[in-house]
Amino acid sequence: MFSKLARVFGSADLSEAAPVPPPAADATDHLLDLAARIEPDGGMPGADLQQRINESADALRDFLKEGHTSKSGAFRSHVQRLAKFLRGALGKLDKSRRSEIEELLRQVDVD
Repeated sequence: MFSKLARVFGSADLSEAAPVPPPAADATDHLLDLAARIEPDGGMPGADLQQRINESADALRDFLKEGHTSKSGAFRSHVQRLAKFLRGALGKLDKSRRSEIEELLRQVDVD
């Protein structure tokens, strides 16, 4: 059968075929990667506390952007853990950054 198809469509030299690109990562893959990286204390890894807070806030934004909150979504437990970590870090932030994180945390329980 292959020879019949080759005659109809022409034989292809597969050695010169372009490589197939890997499938594009979708939002779920990204969220799975973030979820796997959450540390036992609920925050994301980082070189120091400020970087951990920044990385955790960015991760939380990504979960929220995809519709996951502390009450709904497949990643609700991850949202809860990140939120708990960030709430615990609020006292270590300057006023401006604290306001930004508080605004982000207000979105966690919205459904």
